[in-house]
Amino acid sequence: MLDLSDPKSVTQLENLFSQTIKQQVEDAIAKAQQDFEADYLGIGLALKRRKPAEFKTLNWDETFPNVPINVEVESMITGSGLSP
Repeated sequence: MLDLSDPKSVTQLENLFSQTIKQQVEDAIAKAQQDFEADYLGIGLALKRRKPAEFKTLNWDETFPNVPINVEVESMITGSGLSP
């Protein structure tokens, strides 16, 4: 059993959560790119909002299946839900 009052345990749990979330997001992106070749995750919309000039130069439907996407996840446990 994890002792959530121990900062080392909390850090281990945060790292585990981060790894799990990262894998799930990477799997969703891979499925969108490889299986469906459709940006149902809205990555193109985010790119269009942040870099509209660059987005205009792309044919996003053709670009999306091949664009490398780097996923970074940082999780933080702010409370255990346990009362003192």
